[in-house]
Amino acid sequence: MCNFDIAPCIAWRLYGLYSKRWGIETGYRNLDHDFQARTTTRNYHIRLFYFLFSTCLYNLWVLVNIVVSLTIYGRVKDKPIIPAKLFAILLSRVQKGCFDDGG
Repeated sequence: MCNFDIAPCIAWRLYGLYSKRWGIETGYRNLDHDFQARTTTRNYHIRLFYFLFSTCLYNLWVLVNIVVSLTIYGRVKDKPIIPAKLFAILLSRVQKGCFDDGG
C-alpha cells in the first residue's frame, strides 16, 4: 500500500523489477559461502585480492550456467543448472590436474 495513486500497469512493472532483487541477494550469499576464501589476515591488499578473485569466480559460475542453459534448453533457466558447490569442486579438480586429457 502506498500513499499515491499508481496505474495498475506501472504497479506490475515495479513489482517485477523489485522481485529481481532477491536474485542479487542470493548471489551475494553464494559469493560468501561458496566462492570467498577463508582468511584471518588483516592485510587490506590480500583481503581485497581475495574479494575480487571470488567475485571473478562467481561471475564465471554465472556465465557457465548461462552458456550451459542456452546450449541445453535454448534459453536461460531461472535456477542454475550447475550448483555453486559442484562448480567449485570441478574448478579445484581442474586446478589440481585431476582430469586426464587423454594425451
